[in-house]
Amino acid sequence: MVLSISWITGLEAEVYRWVDENGVTIYSQTPPPGQVEAETITPPPPPPTEPNETWENLNRQWQEMQDREDARKDQGEQAAKDQERQEVRARNCKAARQNLKGLTEGRFRMRIKEPDGGYRVLPAEERQAKIEKAQEMIRKNCD
Repeated sequence: MVLSISWITGLEAEVYRWVDENGVTIYSQTPPPGQVEAETITPPPPPPTEPNETWENLNRQWQEMQDREDARKDQGEQAAKDQERQEVRARNCKAARQNLKGLTEGRFRMRIKEPDGGYRVLPAEERQAKIEKAQEMIRKNCD
C-alpha cells in the first residue's frame, strides 16, 4: 500500500502582475512567460474566521471612527468659542477706548443720569476712577 501525502501549498500563493506587449495588465498565480518583468503582489491576510473576532474588529474600527469624529467636533466647537471670545474682547476694547476718550478729552462737565430721571455732575474723583477702570479694560482686552 502506498501512502501519499500532499501538502497544500498555495494557500498564500504569490500573485504576479505584468503588462504584456499590447499594454494589457495581467494578473496571474504563475509567473509570466519568457523574460517579462513582473511584480510580485502579496495578497492581504484573510479575514478572521471567528465571528467574535470579526465583531471585535468592527467594533474597534467603529470606535476609532467615532473618536476621530468627536475630536473633529470638539476642535470645531473650540474654534467657535475662541472666535466668540475674540469678538467679545474686540467689542470690549473698542468700548473701553471710547470711554477713555470721552473721559479724558471732554472739555465739558460730564453729567450722569440718575435712576430717578434727574442728572448730576460727575465729580473729579469719580471721573478719575472711571478713567482708571477704562485703562484697565484696555489693558485686559486690547492687544
